[in-house]
Amino acid sequence: MRILTVGDSFTYGDELPDITQAWPHILQNKLSCELTNLGKPATGNTSMVRNVVEHASEYDLIIIAWSHFARIEFADQHGVYDTWPGHRGVMFTGDIAYRTELMQYLNKYHSDNYLYSQYLINIRLVQNFLQQQNKKYGNKECGIIF
Repeated sequence: MRILTVGDSFTYGDELPDITQAWPHILQNKLSCELTNLGKPATGNTSMVRNVVEHASEYDLIIIAWSHFARIEFADQHGVYDTWPGHRGVMFTGDIAYRTELMQYLNKYHSDNYLYSQYLINIRLVQNFLQQQNKKYGNKECGIIF
């Protein structure tokens, strides 16, 4: 069985002393299977959707550890970047002034209801995509595999 995991820093193992202690590695050891972990620190749900769509055909089971509902992705001529409106932690710090201004604006004037509805749309989008591909998928937070 080939398993794909996607997620943010928790899936990657960023907060652990050794990333091989992250849950995807533990799962791989318990199941003795081939597993690819596409967890990435500071990534948002849009990136996870893209990873699933790009790589699902190569795997038998896809496990998604969705991030906070407000993590959203933007892109411009300098590349792709994520923001987390309303997050009390460190915001984007870079040398591109308009990005910092955008982050400050979104952090102050975001709508949790809108961001949550987009989050649910992303989840449903991936579920429908995987059903059409006849792929098994799971949501780590609720422990369900479909």
